[in-house]
Amino acid sequence: IAEALGYEATKRRWLHRAALLHDIGKLAISNTILDKPAKLTDEEFAVIKTHPVHSQNIISGVAAFADMADIAGHHHERIDGKGYPHGLKGDEINFETRIVTTADVFDALTADRPYRKAMTPVEAFAIMDKDIGTAFDPTCIAALKSALRRAELAAAA
Repeated sequence: IAEALGYEATKRRWLHRAALLHDIGKLAISNTILDKPAKLTDEEFAVIKTHPVHSQNIISGVAAFADMADIAGHHHERIDGKGYPHGLKGDEINFETRIVTTADVFDALTADRPYRKAMTPVEAFAIMDKDIGTAFDPTCIAALKSALRRAELAAAA
């Protein structure tokens, strides 16, 4: 996404590191919840919703990564303010976080999970497209689609 948006290599590497670290707070969540093959209870989902705070706290405590902490802490926020953990909306969510959020959700939808099989990219975009402008930044979705088209063309060549 960052490459499709024209980010320079140094910034892309930084953003890649932030993306790799954004869910580190899941280490504070029990595997019985993370790996549950059925629907989570309200209480279990409340526990899951704490992982961005844990991620932000862990990352902010490491000087080399501290400038990535907000991405980790805000990656489940939504443009319409209906995300978590802080209910941020609109410009309160920085653009790099919007990039990571888009990539994170696409990855989650297109990967096998304990409770469902991976979706195809077409199926994932059908879901994500419904939330453009409310959950996802339209520029980030367009950049992801563009990057995937380029990758498909390169693979076919």
